[in-house]
Amino acid sequence: MIVVTVSEKCRRAGIDFKKGVNKFEAGELRNAQLAQLKADSRFAIEHVSDTDKGERDASN
Repeated sequence: MIVVTVSEKCRRAGIDFKKGVNKFEAGELRNAQLAQLKADSRFAIEHVSDTDKGERDASN
Protein backbone atom coordinates (compact mmCIF):
# COMPACT_ATOMS: atom_id res chain seq x y z
CA MET A 1 0.00 0.00 0.00
CA ILE A 2 1.12 3.53 -0.70
CA VAL A 3 -0.04 6.34 1.56
CA VAL A 4 0.15 9.84 0.10
CA THR A 5 -0.43 12.75 2.46
CA VAL A 6 -1.02 16.25 1.15
CA SER A 7 -1.73 19.49 3.03
CA GLU A 8 -4.30 20.83 0.58
CA LYS A 9 -6.72 19.49 -2.03
CA CYS A 10 -4.98 19.37 -5.41
CA ARG A 11 -4.54 17.52 -8.69
CA ARG A 12 -1.20 15.98 -9.67
CA ALA A 13 -0.09 13.12 -11.92
CA GLY A 14 -3.64 12.84 -13.29
CA ILE A 15 -5.12 12.19 -9.83
CA ASP A 16 -7.38 14.37 -7.68
CA PHE A 17 -6.05 14.28 -4.11
CA LYS A 18 -8.14 15.18 -1.10
CA LYS A 19 -6.55 17.06 1.80
CA GLY A 20 -4.96 14.61 4.21
CA VAL A 21 -4.37 10.90 3.68
CA ASN A 22 -4.92 9.25 0.28
CA LYS A 23 -4.35 5.47 0.07
CA PHE A 24 -3.45 3.40 -2.99
CA GLU A 25 -2.93 -0.33 -3.35
CA ALA A 26 0.46 -1.59 -4.56
CA GLY A 27 0.62 -1.31 -8.34
CA GLU A 28 -2.21 1.21 -8.56
CA LEU A 29 0.19 4.10 -9.23
CA ARG A 30 2.60 3.95 -12.15
CA ASN A 31 6.29 4.75 -11.67
CA ALA A 32 5.87 8.00 -13.65
CA GLN A 33 3.07 9.10 -11.32
CA LEU A 34 5.14 8.32 -8.23
CA ALA A 35 8.07 10.27 -9.67
CA GLN A 36 5.83 13.32 -10.18
CA LEU A 37 4.54 13.10 -6.62
CA LYS A 38 8.02 12.64 -5.14
CA ALA A 39 9.21 15.75 -7.03
CA ASP A 40 6.46 17.89 -5.46
CA SER A 41 7.19 19.04 -1.90
CA ARG A 42 3.46 19.17 -1.06
CA PHE A 43 3.33 15.37 -0.97
CA ALA A 44 4.58 12.96 1.68
CA ILE A 45 4.76 9.39 0.35
CA GLU A 46 4.98 6.30 2.54
CA HIS A 47 5.18 2.70 1.34
CA VAL A 48 3.38 0.43 3.81
CA SER A 49 3.84 -3.34 3.74
CA ASP A 50 0.91 -5.68 4.42
CA THR A 51 2.46 -6.45 7.82
CA ASP A 52 2.64 -2.75 8.74
CA LYS A 53 -0.93 -2.25 7.54
CA GLY A 54 -2.19 -5.02 9.81
CA GLU A 55 -0.40 -3.57 12.80
CA ARG A 56 -1.86 -0.11 12.09
CA ASP A 57 -5.39 -1.49 11.70
CA ALA A 58 -5.10 -3.38 14.99
CA SER A 59 -3.98 -0.26 16.88
CA ASN A 60 -7.04 1.78 15.78
